[in-house]
Amino acid sequence: MVKLSKSEKKVLSSLVVDARRPYSKIAKDNKLTRQTVHNVVRRLYASGVIQKFTAQLDLERVGLDIKVFSLMTLKRKNKLVEVEKSLSHMKEISQIHRVLGPHDYLLEISVPNRNALTKLFEKIVNIPDVERTESLLVFQTVKYSPNDPVHLFLD
Repeated sequence: MVKLSKSEKKVLSSLVVDARRPYSKIAKDNKLTRQTVHNVVRRLYASGVIQKFTAQLDLERVGLDIKVFSLMTLKRKNKLVEVEKSLSHMKEISQIHRVLGPHDYLLEISVPNRNALTKLFEKIVNIPDVERTESLLVFQTVKYSPNDPVHLFLD
């Protein structure tokens, strides 16, 4: 874990709300200089605290109407690397998490329709050592705020 200064926490708090915000406005709101903000961002990026700046899309508006969370269990646990490599190449899968419990993975999947979902699962179940999947179809997202937990350590 990286120990953050007060100014680093202030800059990060501003960036997680709106990463497009000009450094001059972040500086003014936090009583810092623009150069300080620039240096903090550069340092946090170089250290890996900030991994990338990206746009958060509304997946339904771009045609990815179906979201599924799928639990996957392997036959043999010594094949994790091979299975992860196969899954990582599937663009429909946005997140792959190793999990504890009766399953080995939790996958987040976004596809445009049921036909695409069927084709994807045909590929997944044909990966050697995949024993089974158990899927949950999302019918409504009540909250999606991936940066909310960040504020627990920034405040």
